[in-house]
Amino acid sequence: MPIFSIDTETVLGISHSGEVTAEGEGTVELTDEEVQQLIDLIRDNGGETNVEKLNLEEKYPEIYEMLDEAYRETARQAEYNHWVIEGYENGWYETDLKEMVKKCEEEYGFHFEYDPKDYMDEEGTEVDEDLLYDDLQDAFYEWVSKYRGPLDEQDDAAFLSDVFCLEPEVDDVDYNVEIPPAIIKMAKDGQ
Repeated sequence: MPIFSIDTETVLGISHSGEVTAEGEGTVELTDEEVQQLIDLIRDNGGETNVEKLNLEEKYPEIYEMLDEAYRETARQAEYNHWVIEGYENGWYETDLKEMVKKCEEEYGFHFEYDPKDYMDEEGTEVDEDLLYDDLQDAFYEWVSKYRGPLDEQDDAAFLSDVFCLEPEVDDVDYNVEIPPAIIKMAKDGQ
């Protein structure tokens, strides 16, 4: 069964700098027969591709439901990713640094190496815990920044969610059900 790429743009609101959106990319899998039904529907309606104008939900409810589910999940994931990343970048988490460091040491390869002598008080009897904590924090966030660098949005959000315990609730998402662009192209190209 062919798999088609889809994308969404979800409006999340307005900020002081304008409209805030989350863009998502997903896929939908359709049978060859379903693809042909969509191509025929577009052609039979003079090239119209608007799902509502084509009355797709009534004519082919199963196809509509598959498209609806794919677009809904793509939009939901995009909004979720947006709020996780936004939550990290704005400090909307309360996870303890030591817990985050431990998780990253065990699961992501973070390592903080230091010489205890560098953190001894003037008498050389006790470790300056505040200074050690500050240096650990600086090293950790620098490492997080480097770790995130090559990640795509999906992997970045998964990493941040896991480490910083960011789990935004995403219930109702705004999205439009559309016919995948590749199917529209097939219908218009005469294939």
